[in-house]
Amino acid sequence: MLISKAKPVLAALSLVAVGGCISSPAVAPPESQIFVSAEETSIVLDAYDEPPLTEDSTLITAQVLNMSGVPQSGVEVVFSTTGGALASQPDPDQPPVALRTDDDGLVSDTLTLEIGDPPTVTVTARSGTLSNSIEITKTEIPRNQLPFAVLDAPDTALTDRPTAYDGTATADPDGDPITCYQFQIETSEDMTSQELACLPPRNNSLRCEIEQGQLSIITRVWETEMANVTVQLRVSDDPSIACGAADPVLPESAFNGLAVASHNVVCDRFMPMADAGPNATIQRRCVMSNAVCTSDAQCAAMSSGDTCQNVVVATLNGGGSTGGDTDLVEWIWDCDNNTTLVCPAARRCQVGRTICTSDAECDAIITNDICEMLFSGGPTCTAGSPTENCCLTGPSGDPDRARCVYSVSTATNFFPSLTVINGCGRPSGSDSVQITVE
Repeated sequence: MLISKAKPVLAALSLVAVGGCISSPAVAPPESQIFVSAEETSIVLDAYDEPPLTEDSTLITAQVLNMSGVPQSGVEVVFSTTGGALASQPDPDQPPVALRTDDDGLVSDTLTLEIGDPPTVTVTARSGTLSNSIEITKTEIPRNQLPFAVLDAPDTALTDRPTAYDGTATADPDGDPITCYQFQIETSEDMTSQELACLPPRNNSLRCEIEQGQLSIITRVWETEMANVTVQLRVSDDPSIACGAADPVLPESAFNGLAVASHNVVCDRFMPMADAGPNATIQRRCVMSNAVCTSDAQCAAMSSGDTCQNVVVATLNGGGSTGGDTDLVEWIWDCDNNTTLVCPAARRCQVGRTICTSDAECDAIITNDICEMLFSGGPTCTAGSPTENCCLTGPSGDPDRARCVYSVSTATNFFPSLTVINGCGRPSGSDSVQITVE
């Protein structure tokens, strides 16, 4: 129930005339002066405070003086107002009661304003032909509009990469600052960061964590794939709550805005794609003259004892392959000559992604960064061995190229193929390229 904090009517506001000199006039003579003042000229009402303040009062005082400044006692003064209620007029349907000045020429009335009255009212004190007025303003504090929480979260989060949960777009209709952001994260898996009790208690199968404070963004790094990560953002504009990271976890009832997001955590969203490169044509050549040939006879006709090549080498380029959301870690070439080459990626710093051979190299660039351990494979091409099946390093530093060696005696075609594997261990489909030997 709403209550009032109206001030009590003082004795000076008696609705009966105050005794004065018998010779005093009933009204102020025209050559007199009348002055009006108020104890408070501004009233603030707040129906949503505790307790609510739905009405308030201020004391209006009039003083009658003659032209020489001498107080006039026993003079009748009538107060009127353009809004609210006066103590001298308890029944608005009846005219106000005239009050009489005391020995100091003073007389007072009480103005009461309540919710719904005009924001500005004028109170007039009148005695005979004399009058003077004063304005009283009233301000009503509006109901606090609750903030609405806005949570920006990914539809799908990736493992081993920072995932941001962003409440920056949260807003308060009144323009009040957001005093507390509370993020609650629930998963069905063990959580890698600190666990706190969630209020109220959740299903025992869920792992729950709460982080609260004045920061509107938090990040998490998920190490494993999982389904149905639920994030709730609660916000408050209450300046009285303690919302530091070291403060006790606030219950849900302390907040007045909520947003919820849910997502899965996956290692990648897109399958890797193998690209074995363009088709190629290799022309056989004479061993000694280097002329194009298709048989030993052609070469012998140009140079005694010369023969046409019976071994050709194709350099394959898988640099157009993609790993989806992660780097590629293996290029697997089937040369179509009964040889399979497993070409592992170069070791890279886990965070900085630069090529490395040791943890120290990575730590020197980014503190605590480490050098990844990758699969072994090969063989890697060595200088001076142009006719071996082997892995070649491309411009990116990774062995995305291969050298395949073919024994031929006549024109023929070979169809080497490439499969790539990304950092999530997912293989691509196979992509083939045609090598034509003329």
